[in-house]
Amino acid sequence: MQLLNVSVSNASRSSTAHRVSSGMMALCFSLGVPGNILVMVVILRNSKRDNFTLHLMLNLALSDILCLSTLPVWIYDILHGWAFPKALCTGVCYVVYTSLYASVLSVALMSLHRYLLVLHRGHWDRLGRRGSRLSCWGCGPVRWPWLLQTPPYLT
Repeated sequence: MQLLNVSVSNASRSSTAHRVSSGMMALCFSLGVPGNILVMVVILRNSKRDNFTLHLMLNLALSDILCLSTLPVWIYDILHGWAFPKALCTGVCYVVYTSLYASVLSVALMSLHRYLLVLHRGHWDRLGRRGSRLSCWGCGPVRWPWLLQTPPYLT
């Protein structure tokens, strides 16, 4: 009975739906990683040090690269089944959720920044560089989301 389940499982792994979804993931990976690296290079080369929005865009590109870097593992899982240790599964899920948290925080902070600039220009001007640095530090993908995601993975 166990052998029958394995053969059925392997046959379902090569279905058209699995091939299409893994192809879409491969396309996302092959376009997303170089695109986000290019965005990071352009921002780092051409940006002013004090541009808060560009810092958030850099933060968003970095969190996208982190999320996209896990796609090869997911593609292999879809096509061949999970053949990796459980620790890698936990680590990949950790990176995906953490980068998604960082992306959401970056977009939320970008929206808050735009709101303050448009409707309450005086509040943002009073914060100045100190407020920008504090806000960027508080939203970084390698800072708070990593800490927010840590407790579930400690068990």
